[in-house]
Amino acid sequence: MKKTKASIREANFSDRDKIIGLFNSLRLPYQRDREYWVWLNRIVTSDKSIVCIAEYEGNIIAHYAIVPIDMNVQGVKFRGALGVNAVVHPDFRDKVQMYRVTSFAYKLARQRQIDFMYAFPNKYYWEIQTKIEGCTLLKTLPSYVLQSVKLRDNSKYSLTEVGSTFQDYFEIDNLSDFYNQTNKIGVHKNLSYYINRYINHPQNLYQCFFIRDINNVTIGFVVFKTYTDPYTNLKHGHLIDFVRSESIDDKTLIDISLNYFAEKNIDKVIFWPINTDFRNTLELTEYKAGFLSFPCIKVFNKEMNSEIVDFISNIDNWNLFMGDSDAF
Repeated sequence: MKKTKASIREANFSDRDKIIGLFNSLRLPYQRDREYWVWLNRIVTSDKSIVCIAEYEGNIIAHYAIVPIDMNVQGVKFRGALGVNAVVHPDFRDKVQMYRVTSFAYKLARQRQIDFMYAFPNKYYWEIQTKIEGCTLLKTLPSYVLQSVKLRDNSKYSLTEVGSTFQDYFEIDNLSDFYNQTNKIGVHKNLSYYINRYINHPQNLYQCFFIRDINNVTIGFVVFKTYTDPYTNLKHGHLIDFVRSESIDDKTLIDISLNYFAEKNIDKVIFWPINTDFRNTLELTEYKAGFLSFPCIKVFNKEMNSEIVDFISNIDNWNLFMGDSDAF
């Protein structure tokens, strides 16, 4: 008897609940529901997400999504994207290979005129993306683990919780200009991005604050995340994202973060080396090496200037915040 082959296609809205069912069947350590699906694929995107699936005998057995996100490259906006949620159900790995699903998604990305994407495949998948799918590993990215220590002098700065008011939105809007003036590569961030990505996250994962100086002048916006590791029962804290004026440096930002997490009785504070300057500052602390991440890129626009391709292929030219990944 001839075996049925898995078919690969772009998902439509009626597939949503089956996709959610696929993720929930895998017992993942994070919540995937309708609210999250709409948030990820319709709200935080700059355009409708490319969602590709493999279907076998009426069941969705594999999934990959490319989420369009505008990117800044040296002050110029490009049509970028984030590749997320590559998964094959373990009971059907003999029916479809992941690269067939991603290859179909890449084809659609080219048709949608996306210039390039970035992704954070896990430690098992990144080699497949680089060796088979034609992605480029920027660099193995280490995390830095620090203890949350209450510092002696924190009198110059204070944290004020951000609310859902237009006055607070006005202040975020003012600060966002500082981020987008960079000569680096990074996600294009504006008021809508910060509101949709963090403040309106359907699972309420983040704590958002203004950083104010001794004169009560707002000089920064910072996003934290705290949670309890289900395996160790230790409380973890992340510096997820921030934007700040030139009056506050990396060391001060790290110190403010450590103070906040110490007040919350956090056991481990985990930072990403967001860029070369931030990494150099972290290197001066008493850190321990943490988990590794594997940021990759894939260029879709074959007409992109080779100098731009070289530029985005160098990790030293990037700003990569934890919040730029789907993992946090």
